Amino acid sequence: MPVIALAHACGVGRFERDRGVDVHRYERLFGDAPKLWRAVPLEDAQVVVYPHHYRKGEETARAAEAARKRGVPCIFFKSADDATPVHLPYGVIYRDSIDSAQQAPSERVLAAFADDLLHDRGGEMVVREKTDRPSIGFCGYVGTAFNRAIFRLTGRAQKFHGLFLRHRVLRGLGRSSRVDCKFIARARFWGGALGRFHRNVSRQVSVREEYLNNIFNTDYTVCLRGAGNFSYRFYEVLSAGRIPLFVNTRCVLPFASQIDWRRHCVWVEESELERAGDILADFHVRLSAEEFRAMQRANRKLWEDWLAPLSFYRRVLESEMAAE
Repeated sequence: MPVIALAHACGVGRFERDRGVDVHRYERLFGDAPKLWRAVPLEDAQVVVYPHHYRKGEETARAAEAARKRGVPCIFFKSADDATPVHLPYGVIYRDSIDSAQQAPSERVLAAFADDLLHDRGGEMVVREKTDRPSIGFCGYVGTAFNRAIFRLTGRAQKFHGLFLRHRVLRGLGRSSRVDCKFIARARFWGGALGRFHRNVSRQVSVREEYLNNIFNTDYTVCLRGAGNFSYRFYEVLSAGRIPLFVNTRCVLPFASQIDWRRHCVWVEESELERAGDILADFHVRLSAEEFRAMQRANRKLWEDWLAPLSFYRRVLESEMAAE
């Protein structure tokens, strides 16, 4: 059974690598993790990390009980769209899809690990200069009214909800005369390059390039949930040194007690989607030219120091061990 990236980085098990265009996200983790951590027998461990994505059952229960008996922290990880709370009798679980209204005491937020978008751009960040009117981008799956209705009628409520919210926020922004919208609203997932039974690699490359250009060539990017209550795009935009327009759908963001997230994005509540254009324009007006540049640099540094896989895992391990 495949293991999580952290386990593989420490020499445990087989890791399933992405076969598409987004394949560099774990390079630094795999290169540097052995210098920081090593896998040892349970009796020598300072922390127990379950090596697979969490599934409730006898195996995860045994891991938690073994850690409890040893008196060491126990950490699970789960990446899935399902936001159903996970209640643990011992240990904590880091997961990406959490609803703040239902969050269990044992749940923490797992950053959505994304490629470093500067990787294929020479590694150098190009800071945008402030203009009078903000530009706002989005390139991604919105679907059509017909297929959104199909998702709803067939019981895929979360998929419908995410796509409908995307449709609503793009419509709200598009109605504003105060912002420049650069939207590529795709009717099919990955522009039709990926499906259940097919993968068109050349099409993936071109779709990905359009996606990257949309982020790098705009001041702000719309970031909101899909089927799960989290956004990969949010982390990619931060890695690019750009500014997310973050739509809050009862989300929980990583390290919220340590990071003032509203200093790193334009914050729009789900109830404010029709006003998103004015919220963005007002935010942009309040920034000086230097503040606009500094925010881009701060977002890139935030991703490097807190949200890239190596940095994130390091902070998680340090935090959980310190808590004990």
